[in-house]
Amino acid sequence: MGSVTVEMKSSTSSARVLRVLLLEEDSSDAARILRELKDAGLEIAPIIAGNRSEFKNALGAGNFDAVISSWKLPDSDGLEALQILRACGRDTPFVLVTGASEEKAATECIDAEPAIMY
Repeated sequence: MGSVTVEMKSSTSSARVLRVLLLEEDSSDAARILRELKDAGLEIAPIIAGNRSEFKNALGAGNFDAVISSWKLPDSDGLEALQILRACGRDTPFVLVTGASEEKAATECIDAEPAIMY
């Protein structure tokens, strides 16, 4: 996984804990993503889903400040995760994690976003 750069704005109020839904089947990749977020200074309360069913259940159980999804999943892909999120009527920010060889996949998601938005 490449490096992540996150700009943090100074705030006079206390830091808010961000609720993040992470869709990633590989536990070591999930740990790496969460470590990068924490190292960037974000205080997060993650929920990890390893497949489409767990993802749908998590969406039904609560609201999230952001969704982070791997492109490759055992029973779906990141585009389907984005479609599921938008079908729930949520405009939650969606971050797609892809490898260098999956750039086309990221482009497909970007192109599909206006078509699946409400």
